[in-house]
Amino acid sequence: MFHFANLLFSGPCNARCPDCIGKQIDPRRAPLNLDEYLPRGLDRFLDLIREHNIHELVLTGANTDPLLYQPLARLLDDLRAGLPAGTRLGLHSNGRLALARMDLMRRFDKLCLSVPSFDPVIYRAAMGVEGVPDVGQIMEQSGLPVKLSCLVTEINRVEVPEYLERCHQLGVRRVVLRKRFGERRDWSELLPGCWEDPLEMRFGCPVYSQQGLQVTLWDFERAQIRSLNLFSSGEISAEYLLAGEQAVALAVTYCATPRVEASYI
Repeated sequence: MFHFANLLFSGPCNARCPDCIGKQIDPRRAPLNLDEYLPRGLDRFLDLIREHNIHELVLTGANTDPLLYQPLARLLDDLRAGLPAGTRLGLHSNGRLALARMDLMRRFDKLCLSVPSFDPVIYRAAMGVEGVPDVGQIMEQSGLPVKLSCLVTEINRVEVPEYLERCHQLGVRRVVLRKRFGERRDWSELLPGCWEDPLEMRFGCPVYSQQGLQVTLWDFERAQIRSLNLFSSGEISAEYLLAGEQAVALAVTYCATPRVEASYI
């Protein structure tokens, strides 16, 4: 069983995040495709989504932002036509082009914005570029359910309480605080303070109620979640970080047979 599917784009980004997870992906599996139509492997990918009864497809980036994909409108038309009725389309974006491409934003069913800080100085340090997206305007104009994703590093971890308070003021209901890939410290070390017993465990990660928000502490490497992933190379895999020989060995690549052999951990 897959929880969702990811369609990953690759190309020059409009941010320069020092901790971009795309740096962990083998570049051979992420050729540039921001102006390529159709994305390689898409037909087979959609077949597998139907075959495995996956109800959610997320457009995201291996090392870029999906709103930079030039034929996005055409792709959305084809996805709606090719996927079963009721399949949810999600967008995971840094939000920097959200207001400029609002006509496309409204065609999704849900939105996750990667915003590490509302403070312009901290945002610049975390993203490598200036200009905090106007989350309030994005929420208002899109009318979409919006979740915020915040990568917690030394740059921003001391301001997490202020970040959550700002999210609450904006009317955000869900926030995911994420560890850096390779981070070995426990959350108690990264975010010392009063975290009560979790409301629940979601995909192996604790979910808390904090300042009127539902806050998930996400450890990418330990999360018990499975996704089917289409890389820009056309490779379809149940392994997200195809970065090294071990990942290559564990990857489930769909060639002649679609049978799933490994889980996404």
